This record gives sequence, C-alpha cells and structure tokens, in this order.
Amino acid sequence: MVKSKVSVENKSFLANVTEKYMSLTVLGLALIVTDGYYNITETKSIWFLSLSLMLTAAAIFSAVKSLKSKTLPDFRHSLSFTDYAILAFAGFNLLSALMSDYQSDVWFGSASRYQGAAVLLIYAAVYFIVSRNYSLTRGFFGCCVFAFCAVCVLGVLNCFNIDPLGFYEIIGNDYKKLYISTIGNVNFYSSYLCLVFPLAVWCFCLAEKRKSLAVCTLALIAGASGMMVSSSESFVAGFVPAVLLIPLLLPREAAAIKKYTVAVTLMTVTSQAFLLFYRLAPVKNVALSALLEKMTGMWEAVGIILVCTAVYLLVSFKPQLIKICIMIYGVLLLIGAVTLVICFVLANTADLSFMNGMFRITDSWGTYRGEIWKQCIEAYGSLSVREKLFGVGPEALYRLIEALEVHGSRTLDQAHNEYLQFLLTSGVCGLLSYLTVIASLFVTAIRSKSRIARGFLVCLTAYWIQATFNIAQPFTTPLMYIFISCLCTAAVNDRAVRDL
Repeated sequence: MVKSKVSVENKSFLANVTEKYMSLTVLGLALIVTDGYYNITETKSIWFLSLSLMLTAAAIFSAVKSLKSKTLPDFRHSLSFTDYAILAFAGFNLLSALMSDYQSDVWFGSASRYQGAAVLLIYAAVYFIVSRNYSLTRGFFGCCVFAFCAVCVLGVLNCFNIDPLGFYEIIGNDYKKLYISTIGNVNFYSSYLCLVFPLAVWCFCLAEKRKSLAVCTLALIAGASGMMVSSSESFVAGFVPAVLLIPLLLPREAAAIKKYTVAVTLMTVTSQAFLLFYRLAPVKNVALSALLEKMTGMWEAVGIILVCTAVYLLVSFKPQLIKICIMIYGVLLLIGAVTLVICFVLANTADLSFMNGMFRITDSWGTYRGEIWKQCIEAYGSLSVREKLFGVGPEALYRLIEALEVHGSRTLDQAHNEYLQFLLTSGVCGLLSYLTVIASLFVTAIRSKSRIARGFLVCLTAYWIQATFNIAQPFTTPLMYIFISCLCTAAVNDRAVRDL
C-alpha cells in the first residue's frame, strides 16, 4: 500500500485528529461506562461511533481543503489488495442491507449487537483514514497497555468480590459470575484479552529500553492474572495458538527469542501464584476456565519452565542454531495443528470415548454452541438463492430465526461463530470477502517484514480464532478493525517499534 500524497497542512491536521482519535478510542472501548453493566453495550457503541463520525468529518474537511487547493490525492494507483477486499466486504454488506426484508434491523443492528451495515461502512471508513494518516507512536502503545492493565486488574478484583466501581451493588449475585471488569460479559472480556494480550507479549520480546521493558513486564503480570478469570474456553482457543505463533514471526535474533522464553516463564509463574491465591481466597465470584486450569497445572507449569530455560540457555550459548530450532519448532506446531484436526474429525465420525468430551460437537458442546450452529446451518439451507449469495441482512439473524421458529422459545440473535454469522447475514459473497481480508493481511504482514505489523498479525490471529466461538460486538470488534489499520500502516512505516 502506498501512502497518499496530501498537502503538508492537511496532512498535519488530519494526522493530529487521527492520533487523538486512536488514543481516545482504545481507552474508551476498554474503560468507558455510564450506568454500570445496564447500558454498557450501548455506551461502548455510541463512544466508538461518535468518535468515528468526527474522524470521518475531519477527513472530509481535509479532502475539501485539498480539492480547493488542487492537492487532492490520486487513489487510483494506491489501493492495495487489502483495500479492495475491505471495499468488497463493505459493499456486499451494503447490498445485503438494501435487499433485506428486515430494514428496521440491518442498518444499525439495534436488535442485536450494533453491527449493522452502517456500522460496517464506518469500520471501512476508519480503516482507510487511519491506514493513510497515522504513524504509530509509543503513545498509542501506552494507551493500549494502560487500558489493558486496568481491565485485567479490575477483573481480578471483581473475581474476589472487590468492587471499586460499585457495579456489583446494582446486579444480583447470580450475575457476578457472568459480568466482569469494565467489559461486562465474560465472553467479551475474553475476546478483549485475546486481542490485546498478544500485543503486550510481542512488545516485551522487542523492547530495548528499560522503561518500555518495565511497562511490558507489568502488562504481562496483569494479563496473566486477568486471563485466569476469563471463564471462557474461547480465550484459550485464541490466545494459546497466537502465543505459539510468535517465535515463527519474531526476528531471528537471540535477544528476541530469549525475551520470548522469559515472557512465557513470567506468565506461567504468575498464573501459578494466582491459582494458589485463588484456592485460599474465601470468596470467589468467577469460576476458572476448566481448560485453562488444566493447562496451568503445577506439572504442566514445571514442564513449560524447564523447556523455556533450556531454549534460553541454548540460544545464549549457540545463537547460530536459532534458524534450525525455529524450523523444527514450526514443523512441530504443524504436526500439532494437524493432530487437532484429526482428533476433531475422528471424534465426530467414530465413537472414541476418551476424546468425545472435548472434540465431539454435540448439541450441548461449547455451552450449546453445537445446537446453535446446527440450527443456523439448517436455516441457511432454507434460504433463497439470493439470500444464500448475499444473506438476509447484517444483524438480521434474530428475525430470520424467529420467522423460521427453529430455536423454540429462546431468543437467538447471534450464531456464536462470526463466520457462520456472516454466511447467514451477508451470504457467501460477504463471507468470502471477509476471509479475503484476513488472507491479504497475512500476506501484507509477512511480505513487509515489518516487526510491528507482524505483532498486530499475532493479535488479529488470536481474535480470528476465538471468533469461531464468539460474536462480533462493540467492545472488541471496532478495536479489531483499528488493529487492521495499524497493521497496514506499520507495513509501510515500521518506525514506531524502533522507539520501544
């Protein structure tokens, strides 16, 4: 992607506005609340949309000034493959909304999670403005880390019934295990951690200044504690593969690899300390994720620390073996991924009792996601050819399921799988364009060899994996599009990471 050429005056104006927008957005999406958990979804949505509309207005003002001074940029030769994919995704969702039978729902998604066609168009506008007018700074990373640490610390305090913001005073005891920190729903909290935590790990691996290293260390400790109260298996599904991917994308430098082993060790030790405190604490609002608790057991932790120590020593004394070790590590990861796929296939085609509990997708699997997915697939089969191609309209799933009467007396407004959701709401065309965006970002980050672009790719990978079990919402989905913009601007200018 080529940066557009604008006048120095307009570039300075729009760049300054974009810089403030980025900081306010990452802080607000994580921390802003107005009435506890009662209107938290609306609050986050209004915050993001208001800031984004102001940013769009500033971009239009800047374009008008450029037009008057005859310095309007020529975008015809500066569009990347990702740009085209984003435009296609937004266009297919707009077309889906225009053809939908549910016009009251498709534009803003007020009957669901505020991810309607108008919101998706705003995501696209934000992407184009940020990717062309923003240079990543330490200030942005500082805002991300501050917000992340605050969310994690509040989550840990809430787990032990410490409520400094007074949110639990106005909800029943039964809801304490479902809502946490300034994010609310534990699944959305897990989605937020999945997206931001890998960035803290990545920055720790590349940090050179003592101050930056100290800040990243605090973020790792806060994150490792905060992840323990996520109560969602989707966090493990997204975060663990992303962290395992990091060594393959890091520079082949001894310092970076050694810091990675230190980061993993620090997170492991922190999780053990948390588990000890958790078991001794008299009050616990939040139940731990069963899968995460198994993965952070004492013997598993000892094994992780021993492996990290061995790699640290090997890299210290034999740095020339780094490339070979990374190749072996990559092969082992590939074997592990293929093994998981085989386990899912076997567990769902044969009766393997020892694997059925985790891998067999039954109606009750994943808190009844199995049943939901099956019903959504059946619903897709009942659609017309036009609807199969272009969907029933963004955020119109609730109306479709209601009309088909396939979910009994319960309300179903999300497929609890973003890809299945897009298949139903924006059709094959919308889903394929979204998958094209993802594929193009992998190519962009890896081809650019930008260290910070690869860091954002790790974060986005965690989000995209956990999205298989989660839903799009105003808490982390806008942040995902901002990280996409950051990846693309970092692919052009990798200066920010040099300042860490």
